Amino acid sequence: MVPAGAAEPARAAAFPPFETHTFLAQLIWLALAFGLLYWLMANIALPRIQGILHDRSARLAADLDQAQAMKTEPAAAAETKRKALEAELNQKIAASEATIQSRTQEAMGNVRAIASETASAIVERLTGQAPDQASLDRALDSTATAH
Repeated sequence: MVPAGAAEPARAAAFPPFETHTFLAQLIWLALAFGLLYWLMANIALPRIQGILHDRSARLAADLDQAQAMKTEPAAAAETKRKALEAELNQKIAASEATIQSRTQEAMGNVRAIASETASAIVERLTGQAPDQASLDRALDSTATAH
C-alpha cells in the first residue's frame, strides 16, 4: 500500500504545457520567439539566400551565353573557310574552262588540216594522182557548210 502523502506529489508535477496557471506566459513566450525568428529570417537569412540565388542565376546566364558564343564561333569560322574554298574552286574551274576552250579551238583548227591531208592521201591512193589544193579546199568548204 502506498501512503496517502506519496501519491500527492506525483499529481502536483503535471506536464507544464497542460498547466492552466502558466498558459498565458507560455503564449507570450511563443509570440516573442515566433516574432524574433520571423525577424531573423526576414532580415538576415532570406536576403542572403536571395543573393545566393541571384548570383547563381547570373552565373548560369553568363555560362549559357558563353556556351552559345562558343557554339556559333566555330560555325562562323567554318562558313568563312567554306566561302574561301568555294572562291578558290571557282577560280580553278574558270581557269580549266579557259584551257579547255583554247585547246578545243586549237584542235578544231587542226581538224581542217588533218581532213585536208587525209582526203588528199585517199584521193591519191585511189586515183594515183594528188588532187590540186583548190578543189580540195572547195570540197572541204562545201562539207563544212553542209553540217
